[in-house]
Amino acid sequence: MEHDPEMAGLLAAQRQWELGGNPSWSGPLYQFHAAARVEAERGAFEAGDNIAILAALRICCAHEMPAPEWLSLAFITRYDKLLTRREKSLDDVFGPVIGKGKQLHSLRMRREKALAVYLEIRRRSEDGDPIGEALFAAVGEKFAVSASVAERWYYEAKNEHAKLATALSSENHETPGNT
Repeated sequence: MEHDPEMAGLLAAQRQWELGGNPSWSGPLYQFHAAARVEAERGAFEAGDNIAILAALRICCAHEMPAPEWLSLAFITRYDKLLTRREKSLDDVFGPVIGKGKQLHSLRMRREKALAVYLEIRRRSEDGDPIGEALFAAVGEKFAVSASVAERWYYEAKNEHAKLATALSSENHETPGNT
């Protein structure tokens, strides 16, 4: 594995943060990761997903990060529509949390099982099992989902991890608190 001085600096800063008695989730490494996730939510928001505003706000709050300007403006603009009674519900302002045609049970199952499916496939792959139909079927059976669902979740998670790795290794990023 190639040595990344910036990542090494983030890890060292995170260790110092935790040694100071601070919670790990609000430290520099977690905030750096969270900032990349907030930017991903910004992309979703700019593509028309108003729920991304709430998701980004939650990330900022969970990691004790100030909201970026785009997020503050987007939230305040929409929330003020409720305060001034120009809209009557959160769904009117942000859109429905569960999109049309989506089923709550399916969304909950994905949220609860998708990461476990991905990690199990990775573990078995590292143990020598080839990634393919048989592995997806076996892991799907273990988690009570079809092979095609296990495959889809695996590749979705793999792509998300690749995006995150790219964001973390980018040469043109700033760490929260060091901007």
